[in-house]
Formats: sequence, C-alpha cells, structure tokens
Amino acid sequence: VMQTTGKDIFSGAAVRLEGEGLVQRLAAGKAEVLASLPDGSPGLVLSRLGAGRLYCLATPLTEESYHKLFEPLARQTGLGRPVTGVMADGSLVREAEVRAVERADDYLVYASNLGGKNIEFELKSAAPLGAVTDLRSLEVLSGKNVKLAPWQETIYRIEKPRSH
Repeated sequence: VMQTTGKDIFSGAAVRLEGEGLVQRLAAGKAEVLASLPDGSPGLVLSRLGAGRLYCLATPLTEESYHKLFEPLARQTGLGRPVTGVMADGSLVREAEVRAVERADDYLVYASNLGGKNIEFELKSAAPLGAVTDLRSLEVLSGKNVKLAPWQETIYRIEKPRSH
C-alpha cells in the first residue's frame, strides 16, 4: 500500500494506492516523491524533463488503484473524454474500459467488459448526445444505458444532435 503526499496530480488529497506484484526500488534523486511505500521508500515519483513530466511507479497497481491514479492524471493533462461510462451512483465505470473518439457528426465509443459479470452503465457527455447504435449488432439503443455481458466488447456510434 502506498500513501500519496497530496502533491501534483493528487492536489491536496491523500490517496491510498494498492500495489500488486514485483516491487522495484526507485532512487528518487532529483525527482519529486508523490507516494511512499510502507517502508518509506518512493512508490511513485515525478521527474520533470524540460516541459514534460515522467511518472514512475515502483510496482504495478491493482485495477482500482490505476483508476485512482489515472483519473487525476487525465484531469491535469487536459486529456479530453468526450464520452464516459458512468455508474448509477455517478462514479466512472471501473468494470469496463470505455474510450471515445469525437468526429464531426458523431462519437465512436469502444466499450469492453473487463470481467466475468454483467455490467450496466450510462454513456454521458458534457455535450448533448443523440441516438446510440451498437455497430456490431446494428441495434439502436432506446436510451444511453449500456448493458455488457461478461467479457463482451462492442463499438457504439453516438450521433451528435443537429443544430437547426
């Protein structure tokens, strides 16, 4: 278990990150330590390289912890998410991979159930969304709710509403 320092992408919030697998020793040197392992050694470091940044983990993380790391990283870097998968409680879906690409008249959304259980979530965007079509079955969904069977993956086309 790593405890973050509340700096950089974690902006004042201490977050617990759970590692799994082999742990390597990181020599922080001039890098900023963003999380420490239980023994106090660096678990996540940030090296600034010119205008760039390099984040390095001492160990692979659990699926849940990768989400805890990537969500603030995406926010800080301005990574656009034109469409996301959102659970009934308002949290981002974690049991599925959801990626979207914006095009002139629509969005293409890849959704993949990463586990052995049925999952259901809603496709959301800051912009209004039109009709949702499953491009594998050509079924037009009745709303924005997506149901994926275990290990199922598909691609959706979501129309952008036309402005009049």
